[in-house]
Amino acid sequence: MLVTITLKRRQELHVELKETILRAERVLLHRLGFDFNVEHPYKHLLSVIKRMSQAGLIEEESTKTLAQVSWNFANDRYEKSARDIITFLTNAQVYEHHYALSIVQTI
Repeated sequence: MLVTITLKRRQELHVELKETILRAERVLLHRLGFDFNVEHPYKHLLSVIKRMSQAGLIEEESTKTLAQVSWNFANDRYEKSARDIITFLTNAQVYEHHYALSIVQTI
């Protein structure tokens, strides 16, 4: 019985810690000016390609290929943006650590 209570409390603490971390990340991203309302381009890409195909600007056989290539470009851009944010946050942590050490050393 004691093990079950301990395990249950551990799970509760884990959930609390996870929620605390997620809130802190959200606050940090908000302070950095991160835009949480992102409009993804996929629907627009497919709409434009469909209209181009209907207007005869691209051959019907090329429609699927163009859609796939466009989709891949959009994915690559979003992946790069995410990597840039992670790199920035990592570098900011390193900078803050070195800054804190330099302050401590001057005291």
